[in-house]
Amino acid sequence: MEQPIEVRYTFIMLLAIADPTGRVVGTDVAIARRLNMPLDSFVNSVKQLGEPDPDSNSKEEEGRRVIPSDSERGYQLVNYIKYRNLKDEEEKREYMREYMRKRREDEALRKTCKTVLNDVKNVTQAEAEAEAEEEKNTSTPQTPPAKPKRAQVETAEFDEFWKAYPRKVSKPQAAKAFKAAMKATTLPDILKSLEGFCEAWKQTEDRFIPHPATWLNGQRWNDAPPIFPTGSSSKRTPTRADGEFCPGWQDKDQKDMTDREIVAQAGGL
Repeated sequence: MEQPIEVRYTFIMLLAIADPTGRVVGTDVAIARRLNMPLDSFVNSVKQLGEPDPDSNSKEEEGRRVIPSDSERGYQLVNYIKYRNLKDEEEKREYMREYMRKRREDEALRKTCKTVLNDVKNVTQAEAEAEAEEEKNTSTPQTPPAKPKRAQVETAEFDEFWKAYPRKVSKPQAAKAFKAAMKATTLPDILKSLEGFCEAWKQTEDRFIPHPATWLNGQRWNDAPPIFPTGSSSKRTPTRADGEFCPGWQDKDQKDMTDREIVAQAGGL
């Protein structure tokens, strides 16, 4: 039967606040307050919802929609669980329809991707075969000889210096000093300067010739070779009397210099 809007509003709001079993617990005052309705309007609406309805599709409780709760204060919505189950079944059907739709879309996408991948594979294989055939028909170019490594070049240059230097002591230190010297000069410049020093060192004993590392670390290739007095064919030990032939003799007072300092200033130790 047709019911006023106020009655239908009350029924909808009772559906909204009911528990999972369809019960609305509370006094009329409390429930009316929850529905934001005047108490008399709520009581009148519940009374109409609790009357038999011969036109109702459900014959349970003679078509009543609301009945007093049998366990505690409040009301029981008739057929609430039945309609809730129907709603759950409809939701399940809707979920399955959506699931199957997405599954069909995913399957179609997988088939499309598989087709594209097969096409790419075929093209790639054909290109690989063509490249292999082209390489087969083309003569293989000869690999140019590898350039010698820098370490090998440095070793060869040091060996040449070591061979030319007259006093062969402390070779590891000499190799280290030679590597550092190559950043400031070149091997030809060192060898050219070394020729003059070797000629001068012939006039003295080997023990007065500086170590190769000392000579390199002092960048002696930039200095003039020492000058020793001539007149004797045998090797001799430099003395203070030789100082006037040594470059830089005037840089220090004679009385403050030892024989060894004179030799060192002249290109010795």
